[in-house]
Amino acid sequence: MPGNIIDGERWIADRLRFLRARLAEELAEDERAQVESEIALLSKERGVRADGRRPSRLLRRLRRR
Repeated sequence: MPGNIIDGERWIADRLRFLRARLAEELAEDERAQVESEIALLSKERGVRADGRRPSRLLRRLRRR
């Protein structure tokens, strides 16, 4: 069924948006550390570089092999 297909790029973008919004709230120190570590992990998975840009899809595909 087409409704069950997950777009990984969109899911990661939505999750990052949610997590960054959580950082704007007041969080306990351990919660903040967990959110920041998940953001770092998802950013790395998504291929976001430190300058905020992403490498081309071709380079990401080659890196995954």
